[in-house]
Amino acid sequence: MLTDLPAELLYSILDFLDFHDALSLQFTHRSLQPAVRNFLRSNFAFHAAVYERMLDFERTATDKDSTDSIAHDLLQLICDIVEPMPHYEHRAVFSEKLDIMQNLVVHRVLQIPNCEDHYARLCLRIRHIYLHAPSIRILHDPKYRRRSTKHPLAPFLPRDYTWIWRLHCEESRSLWGQNTLQPWYDTKLLDQRQKRLRFARFFGLLFAITSIYLEAHQHGTLDECIREALVAGDAESLYILATAAQREVDTEEMVMMVQQAGEQLWATLEMAAELEEHFHPDLVASRRQASEGRTDVAPDWLLPTRYQVDDNTIFRLKVGFDFLHDTCQTNVSKQFWHFFFCTR
Repeated sequence: MLTDLPAELLYSILDFLDFHDALSLQFTHRSLQPAVRNFLRSNFAFHAAVYERMLDFERTATDKDSTDSIAHDLLQLICDIVEPMPHYEHRAVFSEKLDIMQNLVVHRVLQIPNCEDHYARLCLRIRHIYLHAPSIRILHDPKYRRRSTKHPLAPFLPRDYTWIWRLHCEESRSLWGQNTLQPWYDTKLLDQRQKRLRFARFFGLLFAITSIYLEAHQHGTLDECIREALVAGDAESLYILATAAQREVDTEEMVMMVQQAGEQLWATLEMAAELEEHFHPDLVASRRQASEGRTDVAPDWLLPTRYQVDDNTIFRLKVGFDFLHDTCQTNVSKQFWHFFFCTR
């Protein structure tokens, strides 16, 4: 039907699509390739330029010189757009284009098998070039020389992908609890698992310490991600993340980290409540009166379950890590995977 539309109407329909949806039309409708290609180059020029270089990278992923060249090219694409703009727009535009690039890369990692190591190497190379090029960094952050390490700026930092990690942990929580499911016969479940494992490997490799400027921040982000996976019980992804990040897998230490985070939170909240009651009793009394008869829903981070690791999860982690360490990081037998990672 789309192939029969006049060009003007086709372009008006394409205007409603995002980059990936429009791109998929090139493969589902070969006759639309010229029109879609022109549309992408005119409406998603930056996306298309990055995507073309990513395809070039995939063809020569094992060539170190090619990786360096494409890493420079990708950063230069952003610089060419940012440099002509007024100085007060540099940071916003640089961040916008960098976000697009980071999303395109992770989308590719989730879609293409066996590409996570290559793309992680490319991302780390881009980050290294960025951190050692003052002319590029100043476009992104004019005050980078005085920037605190609490919130460092650099391409492909793990914190930019923590939302995907949380999403995958939540997804695993719902899927792994289906005891009656035979996962190796479920194509959808297997596809989702492969995506999670690819992302876990890619994500873990991004924790490589390429600069002291990033070190403390990345340790904090990794601890946060470990807690998320422990609470969800996603042992398989957690192992791959930890080994890719070159983090020693110590189950007892990891579980204790989750429990300590909860204890610190409750202690802080109790202290804050006591101080408020002591210094502002009238405010506390009026707040209690206003909340009488009302049911408040606690935010997710206040729920006790956010700081508890199930005993079954701890057992599966201990036994599973030993088994995986003795066999293969990613090629796990179906029987073992089903017993230790799927059974609640």
